[in-house]
This record gives sequence, structure tokens and C-alpha cells, in this order.
Amino acid sequence: MPSLVNEQPSLQLPATGPISRHQMQTAIEAEIAQIAKGLNKLERICETYVGDRTKLRVAIEKNKTEIAIWETCLDMLNRLEG
Repeated sequence: MPSLVNEQPSLQLPATGPISRHQMQTAIEAEIAQIAKGLNKLERICETYVGDRTKLRVAIEKNKTEIAIWETCLDMLNRLEG
């Protein structure tokens, strides 16, 4: 069975030089959207899957946790703007 969770981070930031807050926010928002898309797919699969759904449920919870972490990071960045 292929991996149910994106093991490779897709967050893309410039390799050199300083990055702006806007670049960080944009990258984090893109990461959240990417994970949410995968989460949605996993949830749809889980709804119709026949058999043991344990791995799917674990992957769903992992994705939800990862989204929550990124949202916390984004919230911290947004508070810095004030």
C-alpha cells in the first residue's frame, strides 16, 4: 500500500537571502492548502473503504495535526504584523 501521508515537505522558500513576511505567509498558506487537499482525499477514501481503516484514520489525524501546526505558525506571523 502506498504511503498515505506526504512524507516530503512541499514548503518552498528561497534558498538564499532574507525572505519577507509575505513570502513566508504565502508559502505557509500554500502548504496548508496542499495538506488540506490531501486530507480531503483521505477522508473521501475512508468513507468508502472496505476493510481496516486504521491506517487511513491515523493518516487523517496526522494531516489534521500538521494543518493545526501550520495554522499556528501563520497566526504567529499575522500577529507580528500588528
